[in-house]
Amino acid sequence: MDDPLGGGRSLAGRESDQVGDLSEEGEHWPAALTVRELYRRIRSALARVFPGSVWVTGELRSISRSSQGHHYLELADPEGAERGGDATVRVVCWRTQWETTVAPELARTGITLEEGMVVRVLGDIGVYDRASQINLRMQRLDTEALLGKLAAQKARLLRRLEAEGLLERNRSLPLPSVVLRIGLVASVGTEGYRDFVGRLEASEFAFTLLEHDSLVQGAAAPESIASGIRQVMTRSCDLIVLVRGGGARGDLVAFDSEEVALAIAGSSVPVWTGIGHTGDISVADLLAHSSFITPTACGEELVARVRAYWDGACAAATSTVRLCNSKIDLAAASLATSRRSLAASAMLCVGSSEQHVSVSRRALASGARWRLRAAWTDLSAASASAARLAIPVTSRARSDLASLLQRLVVAGDRRLESEAAAVANAGRLLDAYDYHRQLQRGYTLTRDAEGRLLRSISALSAGALIRTEMADGRVTSVVEQVGL
Repeated sequence: MDDPLGGGRSLAGRESDQVGDLSEEGEHWPAALTVRELYRRIRSALARVFPGSVWVTGELRSISRSSQGHHYLELADPEGAERGGDATVRVVCWRTQWETTVAPELARTGITLEEGMVVRVLGDIGVYDRASQINLRMQRLDTEALLGKLAAQKARLLRRLEAEGLLERNRSLPLPSVVLRIGLVASVGTEGYRDFVGRLEASEFAFTLLEHDSLVQGAAAPESIASGIRQVMTRSCDLIVLVRGGGARGDLVAFDSEEVALAIAGSSVPVWTGIGHTGDISVADLLAHSSFITPTACGEELVARVRAYWDGACAAATSTVRLCNSKIDLAAASLATSRRSLAASAMLCVGSSEQHVSVSRRALASGARWRLRAAWTDLSAASASAARLAIPVTSRARSDLASLLQRLVVAGDRRLESEAAAVANAGRLLDAYDYHRQLQRGYTLTRDAEGRLLRSISALSAGALIRTEMADGRVTSVVEQVGL
């Protein structure tokens, strides 16, 4: 039978020719090895098969630390279970080796060892007598292989997301013109959280934060972040913001996870990311509506958008007030013109009617005289007829003149009432935009010594003179201290 540790015959075979004790039947048995001798020969065989260090790849099943600072790992065959169960090996890393070699490398790359990872370990083979175990004494951990595997997983995930049409889904969502209700997914109290929230608090706008305290690193971080996105999405927010402070590449593994990617792609609300890292773009950044290099930059962009909207609204209100003033001036000018036109028209109608009456009278008198001269015999009849004709004509002319004057007066009154109503409506609209109304509602206006309106404390310093206008008067103050 071949030796599984290094060729030749088995240990029992090599000792079979030695003479040992006699059995009860008088037969010679092979000499027996002590346990210590057995392990000595096993170590000798291992030294021949593995004369130096060896690289071993396995799936990390468990990791623990002793009170002396030693670390113990259990690796299983990454190809799967063999007949009768998984093949496993126990790995030990002494405290000195861990602190001087392994731990600094993990810190440099930002990798946290977690169960389920497939790792590559360099070490030498040994035997632990008391537990009857073969041990691998670890000297190094191949972190570059771990990072390469993470990069490959990230590339596969991006290809699948692109094939399913999810890369552009969140970016295609419309962003409200003014964003004030923010769903924030972050580790509350961390530096990244404070950087983002500080930018919003320093602004003059009334942002509403719907916070979800989430893990941002470790095995449970992907599901915690994804759950946070789904929860704040249901709270009627305008925008979801995902922030984290800086860190090494390995610290950002959660943001390359499938759980976070699907949560962003499936969100019905635009998602912004402010993940503090340089030189690397996470899957979350690629799927988000917009991504920023730091939480601070994310907060500054949000404040800048709201400020731009506010400035535009103020300009529009000023333009509306000016337009109303112009319309009032035009209405007043039109009313004055209408009054003058009505008076001139009335005077013209009265003068024309009087002239017509005068002409009619002269014509009647001339006819009467002509008829008198033509027929003296018809003098009495002509005089009676002229008298009868003159009276009705004069009466009708006067009646027509009175009716015309009455219609002119009624039309003028109606026109004046219409113009007066238009002027009253314009006056009420102008009153609505009067800032004195806002003062009566409890607001105040503060100006500096030159009368300029103060919008920020950055324009103030200790000892400055300020004047505050209220609804019932003004107050003059001296600034003693300026601070947030």
